[in-house]
Amino acid sequence: MNNTWDDQDDAISQAAGWFVRIGSDEEWTQAEEHAFERWFFDHPEHQEELAKQFDLHRLLCAGASQLIDVWRPAARRAPLGHIALAASVLIAIGLTVWFTRHPQEVGATSYTTHTGETRTEQLADGSIVELNTRTRLEWTGQGADRSVVLHEGEALFKVQPDPARPFRVLVDQTEIRVLGTAFDVYKKKRGEVAVTVLSGAVEVRDRKSNAGTTGWRQIVRANERVVYQPSSLQHKLATVEAANVVRWREGVLEIEDEPLSEALEELGRYTDRRIVVADPRLAQLRVGASVTTRDAHAALASLQHMLPMTVSESQGGFTLTYREPKESSPPVHSDISSVQTDPDKVHPN
Repeated sequence: MNNTWDDQDDAISQAAGWFVRIGSDEEWTQAEEHAFERWFFDHPEHQEELAKQFDLHRLLCAGASQLIDVWRPAARRAPLGHIALAASVLIAIGLTVWFTRHPQEVGATSYTTHTGETRTEQLADGSIVELNTRTRLEWTGQGADRSVVLHEGEALFKVQPDPARPFRVLVDQTEIRVLGTAFDVYKKKRGEVAVTVLSGAVEVRDRKSNAGTTGWRQIVRANERVVYQPSSLQHKLATVEAANVVRWREGVLEIEDEPLSEALEELGRYTDRRIVVADPRLAQLRVGASVTTRDAHAALASLQHMLPMTVSESQGGFTLTYREPKESSPPVHSDISSVQTDPDKVHPN
């Protein structure tokens, strides 16, 4: 049985559905992004039908519309499947989708760091950004708009003052807006965001709040930190020593009276080797310390001296087991200056 006609109807209806979705103001999920990419690149017919949807409804911004006017007559003269048609469809639809969904991100420049890597960059407006380990961000500013999208990780911004053009950092559904200051933004693995201000002040607000809806905004000043979940209205403001928060620039992790499980999660950002807690009694032990981020072996050796635990090392990583303490004592704060960081000279018991 020949299903060509049925397949064509499916392609048309699917293209119509994606057209409506692309024109929607609703935020796309990662699953939808991947589904659209798979569908779009699955067959040239899908690309052609989606192009027809945009052509019929004329929902194009000026730049993309001019491009369609150029390639459409030539594309119609070419047989389906020829390289010229495929290329013209890909270029036109790619630009159309991008202009429609992300008009502010045309010309975006990406910056990425890998495990244990830090990097300093100057953005197009003259502002300086320092990227911590496992960080990915994009400069999406254009014209009077100065904006950056932080996808993951942590970055310290030193913003070039320009009262006429506010600087914005976009993190999921939230926006951090400044005129000229220094501040650190950390998007944690579980989605939680922490904004710490070193100087000046920033405003953190919900980007999804519109007229008639309830959003939230928080002013954060020097030596203050706000922690929040982008998907909720809950946020917590606290006073901190901001200089300690950004000691990662020196290769130092400041642990300030935290459960060991949280401290190890932070330390794990700087190494590809696994850190396994083999005894649940260890997870909630609280610790305060300054440890190196450049040598997980040495950092764990330092923590071992302070806590009732033993660190065992294997090729795949580290295993932490509970050790009965000889005597009860309060947590001790250790400074990195007293920690040996030479892996050949530090050997966990």
